[in-house]
Amino acid sequence: MLGGGMERPGRTTSSGESRARLPAPPATSGLVGSAGVGSAGVGLAGRRVGGAWLRFAAAAIASAAAFWAVYAVFVLTEPGQRSENLGLLGAVLRSEADRQASLGRLSLISLVSFGLAVVLVFLVATMRRRAGLGIVAAGIMVVSIVAAEILKEVLPRPALVDGPAWILRNDFPSGHSTIAAGIGVAMLLVSPDRLRWFALPSAVLIAGFIGQATQVAGWHRLSGSIGGVLLVVAVALSGLVVLGRAGLVAPSDHGRVSARLRGLLIGLGAILIVLGAIVLAIFVAFPLLRAPEGASGVFLHTVFDAVGSGVTVLVLVAFAATIEPYALGVSRGAAAQPRPAVTPAPPIRPIRPGGP
Repeated sequence: MLGGGMERPGRTTSSGESRARLPAPPATSGLVGSAGVGSAGVGLAGRRVGGAWLRFAAAAIASAAAFWAVYAVFVLTEPGQRSENLGLLGAVLRSEADRQASLGRLSLISLVSFGLAVVLVFLVATMRRRAGLGIVAAGIMVVSIVAAEILKEVLPRPALVDGPAWILRNDFPSGHSTIAAGIGVAMLLVSPDRLRWFALPSAVLIAGFIGQATQVAGWHRLSGSIGGVLLVVAVALSGLVVLGRAGLVAPSDHGRVSARLRGLLIGLGAILIVLGAIVLAIFVAFPLLRAPEGASGVFLHTVFDAVGSGVTVLVLVAFAATIEPYALGVSRGAAAQPRPAVTPAPPIRPIRPGGP
């Protein structure tokens, strides 16, 4: 007798044992199986993907606003121009070894190296079968440097302070910083999701070292270095808006950068900014330290070096945090395909003859 006492017909095996017929598995409920899990999963994924381009658009607006804020504070005001000019003059007092080391790093940035980087970024994306992402990433690099050169020519730099002609020229935003940040950001975009933990510190090193080198060599001011990074991030996020609207952004749980690595990078950026603030506080609190000729420039140059590197680190970490919930260049429909639910079959127990 089985269940409620009703005996079920069975079949006899070659060994003489009877094996009961199993009832058909019950129909899946609304949240199980292809109908339930599929619709729920696709709905959740759709909401996450649907909000991706809005997330990118909001971050692009924030980056553009920060770009214009840096321009307004340091280029369009007399205190901003005066402090940056003093810092730029402080670069002249750097040791010859420091200047040569910075020029060596800057020599790596050229039209040839930039062109090779663009091609490499596109090839990496194509090898991952994400040609659309490759086009967007390469386009971001090209548009960023073209925009930097145009803005450097059209943005006014009013003559609010006096100084030699070479120091009054407009260098906002820095072309070298833009190229370095563009390479770093493109690496983040085309790298596999699981390797973003490696691409992020690599991007920070490239952009940070080149941005700092432009200041040490006396080529650019703090605002030009930071402006180049913010410009690249704004252009990149605008490109991701286009990618998202084209349906080439999908949810991903594999692109998360570990909290420990993110914390280390944020800590590094914060330490650099705090060190710069401490030097600036000493500069303000002890006027005697500014008495020797050129001392003011040395203090401000040290401050701007540290602050520029720290801001670069924090901006790139924020950019990585913006894109990490998503796989880029992946068709939305392909990513939304649910895996079929597998219901394990109940075990079959042999029933001995004469047993219940």
